[in-house]
Amino acid sequence: MFNPYQFKFLPAFLAILLLTSLLPAQQVTFSNVAAQMGIQHIYQHSGVWGGGVSFCDFDGDGRDDLTFASKVGEYIYCYRNETSQFLNMAAQMNITDPYESQSVLWVDYDNDGDKDLFVANFAASSKLYRNEGNGLLQDMTGPAGLPTAALTVSAACWADYDNDGYLDLYLTNRSPLQPNRLFRNQGDGTFADVTTIAGVDDTNQAPLAVSFIDYDNDGWQDIYIANDRGMFNGGNTLFRNNGDGTFSDVTAAAGADLRFDAMGIAIGDYDNNGYLDIYVTNNPAGNGLLHNNGDGTFTDVAGPLGMTVGRVCWGTSFIDYDNDSDLDLYVCVSEGSTSQKSEFFINNGDATFTPAVGIGMDGDTYSSFASAIGDFDNNGYSDIAVLNEGDPSVLWKNSGGSNNWIKLTLEGTVS
Repeated sequence: MFNPYQFKFLPAFLAILLLTSLLPAQQVTFSNVAAQMGIQHIYQHSGVWGGGVSFCDFDGDGRDDLTFASKVGEYIYCYRNETSQFLNMAAQMNITDPYESQSVLWVDYDNDGDKDLFVANFAASSKLYRNEGNGLLQDMTGPAGLPTAALTVSAACWADYDNDGYLDLYLTNRSPLQPNRLFRNQGDGTFADVTTIAGVDDTNQAPLAVSFIDYDNDGWQDIYIANDRGMFNGGNTLFRNNGDGTFSDVTAAAGADLRFDAMGIAIGDYDNNGYLDIYVTNNPAGNGLLHNNGDGTFTDVAGPLGMTVGRVCWGTSFIDYDNDSDLDLYVCVSEGSTSQKSEFFINNGDATFTPAVGIGMDGDTYSSFASAIGDFDNNGYSDIAVLNEGDPSVLWKNSGGSNNWIKLTLEGTVS
């Protein structure tokens, strides 16, 4: 599944929220405003996997827009934020992609200062659209050297793994007959398949999610893969970036080899120790939370922290919903309780969490697949977009509180 926190590793013009001071928190709540904001989107998959959602200002007007994955026979939904309403601009943007999409990712792959679009499709050709700067997108998949054949792509992520200033692409393939693929951005608008050289094919697995992560703080992006059916196929995979264009499989040594039906990934430093942690969703057997010990190893602390959930979970996102400087957690759930499916864990500030009560999400019975974090109304507090299966997609508006915030617009290719 698409994990929106991987945008932490994307380049220029990414707006982020930083805290400037902490005040006694007032109650922060959410309300679903999708219908009143003009969002009419229902996703239905043809198999057993869900689609993704993206919060990204794709037109550069300073307001976060929304992009939802599509079902077979429909184009993806590109909702432009018009302040009081969202308008679906996919047709006007020249998107010709009527496939079942898994991930929708906005990136600036050619470093021209605007957001381009990558759509990871299942059982069809994935698409790379270049932003022409006039509101139109141009399909550059073939000219860019990316696969035009139908693949079983289940997830995708972007980062500059070789630190040359250009974003590279990693694709996971659900079929054990199709290895994962790493495409190096050559800086001229084209990509080269360097999977074999880099050693990151991770064959004979059933991946559902992937994220770049610099887990050891050495300045090089590593790769973490959530593999479904891990109890049979060897579990999740952690590739350490060697800094020379190659990677090493350090999964077992790092203690990152969770062996279960891994579905989604969230990356964040929940205990503020300076090292990124990994939350991984699962079936009712229980989710995992890999605490980064800071020495190259992880410890699963989901059980002791009461964060296993115990239902079928998919996408997940870290979010500081109350601007108190620690990361809370949203978890999409597709099966289980009939009274509430999604889970929201509030960070207590001492590396423990408490299930949220009374924040406006009680009674959310939708079957959810993916979530994304953004601030569509620019009130300084993070909102949540959720893609559901067979039910209307949701936009959780954050009421805001009393803690301060600052918004930055980053430029350049070094972060």
